[in-house]
Amino acid sequence: MPPEEYAQLCIDAKCRSKKIDKYKDEILEWITDFSDMSATQILDWIKERHGDVNFKERSLILYISNFRGEYNLPKAESIRQFEEVLELPMGYQAQVDMWQIWLKMLDGSKVKVYCFAMVLAHSRYKFILWADKPFSTVSFIDAHNRAFEYLGGMPVEIV
Repeated sequence: MPPEEYAQLCIDAKCRSKKIDKYKDEILEWITDFSDMSATQILDWIKERHGDVNFKERSLILYISNFRGEYNLPKAESIRQFEEVLELPMGYQAQVDMWQIWLKMLDGSKVKVYCFAMVLAHSRYKFILWADKPFSTVSFIDAHNRAFEYLGGMPVEIV
């Protein structure tokens, strides 16, 4: 291939649209508002709003890197603020969290499952409960009661 033809091919490759381009305005808004946002976080937000995507995370990382350079939007250093947690006595504190994930079934379909987790602060002993529907007030209280039964008692404090 002659050099001129190769140069034109490179120009055409840069000018062609990319699968990620349809999210360009959202990405620009997010990076402008949250300058320390990572490509992984952006991918999560895109999936939350638009469902599955037809590109790889690595492609998005490269796209955002070029994007930040093109619009002069450097990634801000995020300084993690933390403080040492005091060592608590046994049975004093438990931590509770809830989340949801999509699981792929054997037939290829997807199902959303919900999780309740309680972790004892001192021993890190865990109780996890999975559900096929979102937790209501009644099922949330029931999850706590099941955790207390499983763990052998109720902590003084739950965070």
